[in-house]
Amino acid sequence: MIRTLAAGGADQPGTIWAGTLPGGLFVSRDHGASWALVDGAGGQGRVPADAHLAVTRTRDGGAVFETLDAGLGDGPRYDLIYRHALVTDATGRRLAMGSTTGNLWVSGDGGARWEAVSTGLPPIAALAFA
Repeated sequence: MIRTLAAGGADQPGTIWAGTLPGGLFVSRDHGASWALVDGAGGQGRVPADAHLAVTRTRDGGAVFETLDAGLGDGPRYDLIYRHALVTDATGRRLAMGSTTGNLWVSGDGGARWEAVSTGLPPIAALAFA
């Protein structure tokens, strides 16, 4: 089961990261056509646990990950984010993320801080910047 999913930035076109249960971390560099297990990935510190919504980011190909959750809410969260529902613009600074529970967030600073746009939409399967 995929627990987290994140797209690479503008400097990593076609890169997607997926954290799975029971705790593997995988990367695809060809838009999801093939996947590779990231060495040493056990999920600890990379896959949000305890119903806590967060985005993890790497800027060095997976050596170090940052957990980004500012603006994503406190308390239990059960948002599932599909691969096409986390997108970046051409600069890699603007991001949008939507969940199957109808929540939509945007970030203007590469994911460091998120702002809820809506919390009552139908399930979101895909997003795109125009």
